[in-house]
Amino acid sequence: TQSSPGRSIDLTMAHALTMVSFRLYNDGTLPGEGKLTQIKLKNAASKTLIKTTDGATMKLADGTIAGLSTNTLDNLTRTVSGYTIPKEIKSGNPSATTYIVSAQVTGPKVARKISILTYPLTNIPENEIEVVFTIDDQDYTVSLPVTDVWAWQAGTNYVYTVCASQRKLEVTSVSVAEWNEEPGGNIEL
Repeated sequence: TQSSPGRSIDLTMAHALTMVSFRLYNDGTLPGEGKLTQIKLKNAASKTLIKTTDGATMKLADGTIAGLSTNTLDNLTRTVSGYTIPKEIKSGNPSATTYIVSAQVTGPKVARKISILTYPLTNIPENEIEVVFTIDDQDYTVSLPVTDVWAWQAGTNYVYTVCASQRKLEVTSVSVAEWNEEPGGNIEL
């Protein structure tokens, strides 16, 4: 048997992927239960930004990723279970799936985040990425807006707030947040 030589190695790890998160809320006008069952991040027609592949490789030295597909049909799908979009009510008793707007309570504040990991993107032109939300077995497609954020950088979480209403599904805001760094403890080799 071999014993440990009593040495340890400190490793610093960084996220090589980008996180894209969505917060959905119902302004009270979207009919139905509001059961969200799927989110699909996809390329708009004939666009190639979203890439998936089983053969991608990453260089440990600089984090660059090679071998991504150029398929225009690539998409990232997240199946969701047990998620009801919070719905605004005008009066009554709020529940786990409803809320009454106040200074402290708003749709964006009560909506939980649902996230998808993707490869980083260096340039995101307007109307090239779409997201499809399946709510009550109905698909709603919206183009992701381009704001002052023209890229999805590795290690960053881009949070899109989405208002579901009877009139339309609309991305109302975008925020950028770094992933929280948590110590994983020491590993001895």
